[in-house]
Amino acid sequence: MDQVDDENFQFKAQEKATSGVDLPIKVLYQDDGYYVVRVKQLSSNWEALAFDFVSKTSARRKRRCGGK
Repeated sequence: MDQVDDENFQFKAQEKATSGVDLPIKVLYQDDGYYVVRVKQLSSNWEALAFDFVSKTSARRKRRCGGK
């Protein structure tokens, strides 16, 4: 699975080095609008990660980028 849908959001993650390749995501916990997710299959030497989440109700796309 390369994307995760819940009733309000859709999540997507990509590693900078392999842009365009979606990584598997699992929602571990959700409470009052806060989410804990696990991104799987990151390479051992990853440097940056793009994480998108889309609100299904407003169709807005948000991106958070993180690095080591």
